Amino acid sequence: MPEAKRAGAVRTVTAKYPGHVWNVDLTTVPTSGGFWVSWIPHALAQSWPFCWWVGFILDHFSRRVVGFSVFAKEPTAEQICEMLDRAVERVGRAPKYTVTDQGRQFWEEYRAWSKRHSVKPRYGAVGKHGSIAVIERFFLTLKTEAMRVIMVPFRRTAMRAELVAFAGWYDAHRPHQSFGGRTPAEVYEGLEQADQRAGTDSGSRLTSGKQLALKVSYLEGRKHLPIVELRAAA
Repeated sequence: MPEAKRAGAVRTVTAKYPGHVWNVDLTTVPTSGGFWVSWIPHALAQSWPFCWWVGFILDHFSRRVVGFSVFAKEPTAEQICEMLDRAVERVGRAPKYTVTDQGRQFWEEYRAWSKRHSVKPRYGAVGKHGSIAVIERFFLTLKTEAMRVIMVPFRRTAMRAELVAFAGWYDAHRPHQSFGGRTPAEVYEGLEQADQRAGTDSGSRLTSGKQLALKVSYLEGRKHLPIVELRAAA
């Protein structure tokens, strides 16, 4: 039986500020080879070269990407803890809470990591859709707006480059309706919505008595990662 169940750690926690709660989860991303044969005994293994496993850490309050890793096969608990260690080193501190599912990577070894860092682990309910909704929604965005519109690379370095680009775009350039049009980076840093994306209320300096022009560019030339800016026409 999973340690999470024995500990009775299925509890709700609400993020109150950036860095308060981290969501941690895994998903698979098929390569261009893909999961073309799905039925046992002819099913393809869920590992490279047929797919990548990716782990992401998301700040619950702002939806900002805190860290990620790419794995050739389903990662171990030790590898997940190493991913978390890198995120803590990068950010400068561990969160107060983490939220995960009850996969085997998040049992005893993960709980030991949490104890060492004074982190309180919380778990989504088994079989309950939406109990880890924030990171589930992030993975849906990752797959529909990036991974399913490109040729997913076979080389780890190339796959990591694609994920770095997506995470940078998601954090800095993708507005969120639930944040009033602000990006995760703006929410995380406590900034107002950037003028070049703002409407007539917060962007009045651009719109007052001036014609506007909509400028669309692409992050590092990737057409699936648009950067939309609203500027005063020349």
